[in-house]
Amino acid sequence: HRWIELPGFHAINGSMRLPREWAVALGIALLTLIPGPQEARAFEWVGRLRVLAAGLEDPKESVRLDAVRALAEFPLADAREFLLKATADVNDGVRLQAARALARHREPQLVPILVEWLADIELTMRVEAVNLLGEIGNNAAVGPLIRAFGDVEHRVREAVVEALGKIGSIKAVT
Repeated sequence: HRWIELPGFHAINGSMRLPREWAVALGIALLTLIPGPQEARAFEWVGRLRVLAAGLEDPKESVRLDAVRALAEFPLADAREFLLKATADVNDGVRLQAARALARHREPQLVPILVEWLADIELTMRVEAVNLLGEIGNNAAVGPLIRAFGDVEHRVREAVVEALGKIGSIKAVT
């Protein structure tokens, strides 16, 4: 086992040491139990980010998903790099959760990632990409959204119309 020390957890003779995979799962479980920002201050900020970042590397998708959900509660400046990384996860649920968190902040670095998703084989990923591009509202998405209007699936085309309406670019109507 690789060992990891958990900051803020003290045993009789120092920090608690657990196998890395146990520590990550325990840390994420504890972080998801914290009810709000007031209580969250009790945990060391950097230590929490370290545990959650490690959770993004866990082989279990449920642990990675919990890590992304917890990271979504951090200020964007602290969580941006981790959430952007999570948009490349092998699991669609993890990818979507990270993208939704970034889209809430209208993160411009998410736009090229979502544009790539417009060509995803999964219908759900294409529709979500279109919806999130509309939520972000960045004019850089207009051209790719217009091209996505040629998708064979009507759900994608309907989402494109709505997303372009949200962006409101004159380019979308010309």
